[in-house]
This record gives sequence, C-alpha cells and structure tokens, in this order.
Amino acid sequence: MVAVPRIRRREFGLDDQRNCFTLRRDAVPDQATANRNAGDAQAIGNLIYAGRNGNGDAATGDGCRFRGGGLTQLTGRTNYQAHAAAIGMAIEAVPACPESAGGAALSGCWYFGTIGRLPLADAKHFREAFGMPVPTA
Repeated sequence: MVAVPRIRRREFGLDDQRNCFTLRRDAVPDQATANRNAGDAQAIGNLIYAGRNGNGDAATGDGCRFRGGGLTQLTGRTNYQAHAAAIGMAIEAVPACPESAGGAALSGCWYFGTIGRLPLADAKHFREAFGMPVPTA
C-alpha cells in the first residue's frame, strides 16, 4: 500500500489551513512517486487532477494550472476552456481570473448560468440555486 502525502490547503494556494487533503490513491503509482512529491504543492496538484476534466497528464502542469478557483471552484481544462470562450478571454489568462473578487463572481455567474440555476437565484430561491437542502418547518 502506498502511503500518500498530505498537504495543507494553504500550501496549494487555498486559505483554510485547518483542512488537509490526501492524494487520490490511484494518482500515485508507487511509494517512490509519493515520496518524491511530498511537500511539492504543484506536483501534488498535477497528480491529483491529471487526466481529469480535460487535463493532460501530470507532466503538462494542467492539474495545478486549472485547479479549483472562484466561488464555484471552477476546475479542469474543459471547464476553463468553456468559461474562456463564454467571456471572450484566452484560456491562458483565465486561471488568474477567478483569483480576483470580480473574476470569482464572473466565473460563479457563468457556472450557475450554464447549469440553469440563475432563474432560481433571481427568484430569491438561493438554497435551491446553490444545491443546498431547504429546511422544512
């Protein structure tokens, strides 16, 4: 069994230091790979997201480049490409966009628009729009 490294979310460019995550076991082929990448946030991101959501393999750097960003944690080359096309921006510029407040709002609105949730938000049905359970009386 491969002992996979853990890394603080802060080290992967995220804010919440209390939350840690572990590499998917299938993302680490052997113990040597796990040991070699322990503590390297970019390498871990590339391993975690390799071959998912339109990303290339770990060597492409797509996993770290197209990691979750913005209010809805836009993730993967496929989603970033669709978002780039919708807002008229080159895909190379899009990964930095959700890091700003305006860009985060823009990517969130785009995402909720693509999945048909904006009418719910317009009607002030925010829990339904965000996929949260509605409390019952």
